[in-house]
Amino acid sequence: MKIYYRKTGERRPFVEKVLEIFKDEIQGRKRVLIKPNIVSSEKYPTTTHVDTLEVVLSFLSKFGCEVIVGDGPAIDVSSKKVMRSHILKDICDKHNVNFMNFYEEEMSIRIDNRGRHKLKMSNIPFACDYIISLPLLKTHYLKHIGISCALKNQFGYLCKWQRFKAHMGVGSIHKYIAGINSIVKTDLYIIDALEVMLNGNEIRHGGHRAKLGIMFAGKDPLSLDAYGLKLLNDLGEKKLLGKRAEDIGYIQQAVLHNLGSKNYDLLKI
Repeated sequence: MKIYYRKTGERRPFVEKVLEIFKDEIQGRKRVLIKPNIVSSEKYPTTTHVDTLEVVLSFLSKFGCEVIVGDGPAIDVSSKKVMRSHILKDICDKHNVNFMNFYEEEMSIRIDNRGRHKLKMSNIPFACDYIISLPLLKTHYLKHIGISCALKNQFGYLCKWQRFKAHMGVGSIHKYIAGINSIVKTDLYIIDALEVMLNGNEIRHGGHRAKLGIMFAGKDPLSLDAYGLKLLNDLGEKKLLGKRAEDIGYIQQAVLHNLGSKNYDLLKI
């Protein structure tokens, strides 16, 4: 699968270029959901950078479509407190865009594409006809999860009690992540790896920042996660111990759900 990338110190030009590449499939959409990575009140690189979100919002404003920005933060923080005072909310307010806490909106039971898991999820992505995901590249603080990137970013759609249940079971979280992605199809991923988080996905969980200087994007979450894993390994992330894509449980599950390919072709833009 094709991955667009650029070694850079600036995110704005890359994001603008990617959006231009996919302009034809975005134009004409009625309601677009932007799914940032919001875990807690921590800023970048725990949370999607404000510049990335602002570029996407500015681009979409040209098309007259309704835009929604939303997420469900980590279950060990007050989601109301996090979302009401979040730095990304300021950007949304500036652009007169709804900034939604998924936990405060209606949810429904959905069944994954293998018919094996019932997942209670936000209804918001199903009310939109185009979804742009803005993940970050991070090592997850739970070693058995491995990394947090394209596939893991959709975990924010899930209800709190199933998120808690998933984190408590070593194997179940992989099935949940793959199941969510089989139900909600994201149209475009734009991943900011100018800086990454090593050892943990948040500073409060032992994560620390490292410079990488890469932006990458694409439509296939498996290939994006496989590439992201390689980048973290190239940085010498000890927690991953040279793991390959097939060693990450939720990537294995995503293959079973036919969600994409671990193989990729890099296209510099």
